[in-house]
Formats: sequence, structure tokens, C-alpha cells
Amino acid sequence: AGLPRWSATLVGGIGMILALWMLLKKKLGRSELALALCASLTFSPYTLGSHYTLLAMAFAILVQSNRAVKWAWLLTFTPLVRIWLGHSASWIDILYPLALLILAYRNLHSKKLILEDCECAK
Repeated sequence: AGLPRWSATLVGGIGMILALWMLLKKKLGRSELALALCASLTFSPYTLGSHYTLLAMAFAILVQSNRAVKWAWLLTFTPLVRIWLGHSASWIDILYPLALLILAYRNLHSKKLILEDCECAK
């Protein structure tokens, strides 16, 4: 009972094509891509700590524009806290993607403010 696998592959493929088209045609930049990656993993209904390796691209994009982002990498060690607190502290896994989401939003927002200032100066 459920949808056949080919339908999920078809929908995923269409989604990837649309995302690439938007990225190329609409001139979306790396900052938007980082924000989309972080948002998709932060608000996913089913994400395990091992899925956060998918945030490596977002981390690399963000670290290029702001070297202070490298300190967010330390949050990848927060699952080790469960050694002492037990599995009831699994909520701590969300800190890394949430921090990257906030940093990606701030990065995108600051770039838009800089662009608006440049346009006003013309």
C-alpha cells in the first residue's frame, strides 16, 4: 500500500529540474541555496543526526562569506551530549541546522541590504 517507487523518483526528478532552472534562470545565488538547504533539514518532519551531513554544502557556502561561521561547526558535536544525558536529550541535534539556518538568513539579508544601499547610491 502506497505509491510506487517510480512516482517518487519522477516527482524528485521534476523537483530537481525546477530547482536547477530557478537557480540558473532567476539568477538565484549561493546564499539562497544555503538557506534552502538549511530550511529543508531544519523543518523536515523526519531527520536523523546523520542526515545533517547534507548541510556540508550550506556550511561551505556560508564560511566563504563569513569566516566566523566556522564556529558553528562545533555544534556538530552536540550529539555527544547524549552520552551523559541519555537519549531523552535528542532534541539537542537540532542546534546545528538551526544555527546554520539563522546564519544563512542573516547572510542573505545582509547581502540584500548591501545591494539596496548600492542601488540608492547610484
